Amino acid sequence: MKKSYIKSVSFFLLICFIFTSCHKKTKKPIDIKIPVATSLSKQMDAPIYIENIGHVEAFIKVDIRSRIEGELENINFKEGSDVNIGDLLFVVDPKNYIATLQKANATLAENKATLSLAKDTLTRNAPLYKKEYISELYFDNLITNVKKYDAIIDQNQADVEKATTNLDYCYIHSPINGKIGILNIDLGNLISQDGAESLTTITQVQPIYVTFLVPQNELYLIKKYQKNQPYLKTLVSHDNFESKENDIEGELNIINNEIDEKSANIKLKAVFKNSDNLLTPGEFVKTRLILTIQKKAIIVPFQAIQITPNGKVVFVEKNGRVEMRKVKLGNRFDNNIIVLSGVNANEKVVIKGQINLVDGSSVFELKE
Repeated sequence: MKKSYIKSVSFFLLICFIFTSCHKKTKKPIDIKIPVATSLSKQMDAPIYIENIGHVEAFIKVDIRSRIEGELENINFKEGSDVNIGDLLFVVDPKNYIATLQKANATLAENKATLSLAKDTLTRNAPLYKKEYISELYFDNLITNVKKYDAIIDQNQADVEKATTNLDYCYIHSPINGKIGILNIDLGNLISQDGAESLTTITQVQPIYVTFLVPQNELYLIKKYQKNQPYLKTLVSHDNFESKENDIEGELNIINNEIDEKSANIKLKAVFKNSDNLLTPGEFVKTRLILTIQKKAIIVPFQAIQITPNGKVVFVEKNGRVEMRKVKLGNRFDNNIIVLSGVNANEKVVIKGQINLVDGSSVFELKE
């Protein structure tokens, strides 16, 4: 009986506790303000471009080689200097080639004299042959002798031309205007006739090329915008386009005729005047191929963009609260990015403090 009483009281108290608990007033959650930094979205004309790493190449590069064998007798330039077409660069010892030319000329002169005598002999004997004072065989030999020395003189003249050419090869001239490189051989060394070793190189760097790759899926865009502007504006930079005053401007010159199967890229070549010699063959630079200028584009700082499992978003602040918006993005340029949809001009976008934000969070502006 006593135990039954205790159970009844306990059950009654439990019911009362539950009843009173259910009727307690729910407290409002504390509205915590999160500190953020914001920036106004802007509307401006913005470039649409393809960016990649480019390789600087000489407009023309020539390896200077010798066509003859001999001792290097003279060097007529300073390494790294500018040279003009026709400038004398090297002299190979010409003594043997002068002697060879003199001998060829002497042989030619001797055989010309012999030919002259053979022709005179033939002329004098022609009347005698008609009167049958000399045999036909003798007269035929006179004709053959003239023809033989005609052929010999042709050979002699070829020898003279060859000797003259070889003598000319002793004096090596610049074939182009450009900048000459470092010597690969020292004065007094013997140069081989096969020309296997380059003596030096000359590069023409005004103008100059920059080659770069673009993905094959960008090719249709390039061709699309080339319809209005065949030579698309191309920029290169040594500092990752951090300062516009250092940008170097050129234009797209060549699109390769095939796509690389392994990389699915196509090679492009742009040409630059390089009047200040700021570009040097062999160096790598950041390259931007400007396709067009998008008018009145919406621009936000790149740090405003947040990546979520549902896509890219920005937080837009208005009246102390933020709205999370999905955005569609265009080109990034400098420290900004084009927003194709999701943000309007002159809206406050959060650029710092997003990690603690959700849609509807209460915020306040950080003071600088």
